[in-house]
Amino acid sequence: IIRNGSSPTNSLRYLNYDYGMSLQIPAGWNIFEQYAALKDPKSKPMGDPFVAGLVPSNSQPNSMFTLRIDVTDWPNTVSSEQTYSIFLNDRDLLRNGSQILQSTSIVKDNNLIYRYVVKYDTGEKEYVEGLASILANSRLYNLHFKATSDEFDLHKNNIEEIVNSITFF
Repeated sequence: IIRNGSSPTNSLRYLNYDYGMSLQIPAGWNIFEQYAALKDPKSKPMGDPFVAGLVPSNSQPNSMFTLRIDVTDWPNTVSSEQTYSIFLNDRDLLRNGSQILQSTSIVKDNNLIYRYVVKYDTGEKEYVEGLASILANSRLYNLHFKATSDEFDLHKNNIEEIVNSITFF
């Protein structure tokens, strides 16, 4: 993690050399890392490795807000478009009364990024959940978040900045 001291926001740049990616972390956010990748080439991984999580330091004590980064650790065979399609067919997430707030695809640095944001109500609380799925370096990078609607409204500009700041090397 590199502090951008000359930046007016005093943000941090998170660099992950194992997965060839970097992104900006807003001032006042915490990051935690975990390396869950399977290194044995004979083993078939059961899921994408959780690489890092970002949490605003001003989150409420019972907050469930986290922006999670997962990256495939083997040559990817599922495109970001297929991941996005899987989401669109997720019957549990797209339950009655849910609302798609964003559903877009953009190209950044020659990498296709599929993004969605959905708002839904569980009967107890209203939640917002989203994913940015990017195919780069023969890996599928997923930035996923889930929050209550209030938490999302509070942090949506930061989420946008984080997703837009991702670079690959």
